[in-house]
Amino acid sequence: MWSIHMYMQLGCSASVAITLTAEAASASEMLNYLDALQIDARLANVVLVSHAVQVQTPGSPLRFQLRASWGGTP
Repeated sequence: MWSIHMYMQLGCSASVAITLTAEAASASEMLNYLDALQIDARLANVVLVSHAVQVQTPGSPLRFQLRASWGGTP
Protein backbone atom coordinates (compact mmCIF):
# COMPACT_ATOMS: atom_id res chain seq x y z
CA MET A 1 0.00 0.00 0.00
CA TRP A 2 1.32 3.43 -0.95
CA SER A 3 0.97 6.48 1.20
CA ILE A 4 1.85 9.48 -0.93
CA HIS A 5 1.81 13.15 0.00
CA MET A 6 2.58 15.70 -2.69
CA TYR A 7 3.93 19.22 -2.34
CA MET A 8 3.98 21.39 -5.44
CA GLN A 9 6.09 24.49 -5.72
CA LEU A 10 5.23 26.83 -8.56
CA GLY A 11 8.10 28.71 -10.13
CA CYS A 12 8.49 31.02 -13.05
CA SER A 13 9.22 28.19 -15.53
CA ALA A 14 6.74 25.95 -17.30
CA SER A 15 7.56 23.03 -15.01
CA VAL A 16 6.40 22.35 -11.47
CA ALA A 17 8.69 20.97 -8.75
CA ILE A 18 7.07 18.17 -6.75
CA THR A 19 8.07 16.30 -3.60
CA LEU A 20 6.59 12.88 -2.87
CA THR A 21 6.64 11.10 0.48
CA ALA A 22 5.74 7.41 0.34
CA GLU A 23 6.11 4.14 2.23
CA ALA A 24 7.14 0.77 0.87
CA ALA A 25 7.40 -2.68 2.43
CA SER A 26 11.01 -3.12 1.22
CA ALA A 27 13.94 -1.35 -0.42
CA SER A 28 13.36 -3.22 -3.67
CA GLU A 29 9.73 -2.02 -3.73
CA MET A 30 10.96 1.55 -3.18
CA LEU A 31 13.50 1.26 -6.00
CA ASN A 32 10.88 -0.25 -8.35
CA TYR A 33 8.64 2.76 -7.70
CA LEU A 34 11.56 5.14 -8.30
CA ASP A 35 12.38 3.35 -11.58
CA ALA A 36 8.74 3.59 -12.71
CA LEU A 37 8.68 7.34 -12.09
CA GLN A 38 12.03 7.85 -13.84
CA ILE A 39 10.69 6.38 -17.10
CA ASP A 40 7.42 8.35 -16.94
CA ALA A 41 7.62 10.94 -19.75
CA ARG A 42 5.58 13.46 -17.73
CA LEU A 43 8.34 13.70 -15.10
CA ALA A 44 11.98 14.81 -15.24
CA ASN A 45 14.86 14.79 -12.75
CA VAL A 46 13.31 12.15 -10.47
CA VAL A 47 15.67 11.62 -7.52
CA LEU A 48 15.56 9.86 -4.16
CA VAL A 49 16.07 12.49 -1.44
CA SER A 50 15.86 10.42 1.75
CA HIS A 51 14.74 7.10 3.20
CA ALA A 52 14.34 5.62 6.69
CA VAL A 53 12.93 2.44 8.23
CA GLN A 54 9.94 3.18 10.46
CA VAL A 55 10.76 0.78 13.30
CA GLN A 56 7.88 2.05 15.49
CA THR A 57 5.30 1.17 12.81
CA PRO A 58 4.03 -2.43 12.49
CA GLY A 59 5.83 -4.15 9.61
CA SER A 60 8.67 -1.58 9.75
CA PRO A 61 7.92 0.05 6.39
CA LEU A 62 10.50 2.12 4.56
CA ARG A 63 9.46 5.79 4.34
CA PHE A 64 11.12 7.70 1.52
CA GLN A 65 11.02 11.05 -0.19
CA LEU A 66 11.44 11.79 -3.91
CA ARG A 67 11.75 15.01 -5.87
CA ALA A 68 10.89 15.54 -9.52
CA SER A 69 9.87 18.12 -12.10
CA TRP A 70 6.43 17.85 -13.69
CA GLY A 71 6.01 19.21 -17.20
CA GLY A 72 9.62 19.44 -18.31
CA THR A 73 12.99 20.38 -16.97
CA PRO A 74 13.19 23.53 -14.83
